[in-house]
Amino acid sequence: SVRSLLAYLQIRFILLQNRQGKTRLAKYYVPLEDSEKHKVEYEVSASAGRQQGPQVH
Repeated sequence: SVRSLLAYLQIRFILLQNRQGKTRLAKYYVPLEDSEKHKVEYEVSASAGRQQGPQVH
């Protein structure tokens, strides 16, 4: 149904991380335990580190 699709597509969190993977800003729109937040931040950092992008120096 449309309602379940919208619930699936909602923004759950916004993270801003520096190049070293340290979280500088985190806003969660769903309730998560601190341990779950740490896991999400680690996984996002690891995932972003694997992406290749232009290197600006």
